[in-house]
Amino acid sequence: MWSIPGGGVERGELLGEALIREVREETGLRLATVGPLAYLVNTTTTRYPSTVVLAFDCTDWDGEIAVHDPDGKVTGAVLLPLEEARKVLGSSSASRPEIEPLLEYLAGSVAGRVWSYRDDRPAD
Repeated sequence: MWSIPGGGVERGELLGEALIREVREETGLRLATVGPLAYLVNTTTTRYPSTVVLAFDCTDWDGEIAVHDPDGKVTGAVLLPLEEARKVLGSSSASRPEIEPLLEYLAGSVAGRVWSYRDDRPAD
């Protein structure tokens, strides 16, 4: 399964600081700057009552990409050319809130767009 780096904001940490830390922790890359907001997703799920995901377009970094995962869940790390990234994401089994906004952004949709999803599946 493919995924993009991500995580939470720790107490006392600013959003940009969390982005830089999470990318460094998970990939070894050091972001030089926090890119502009690509899109925001707000979703509700049975696991989390409300989740807000902000994705940033970061193009300025230093270092070599590698697996940095103390939990052992990540088995590889790679930077993909745009077309290959679209293909991999398009064939993903991830949920619509995880994939649809990213694919739309990579296809050229307006930066900063807000996406909202309600988990309307019947309860188990």
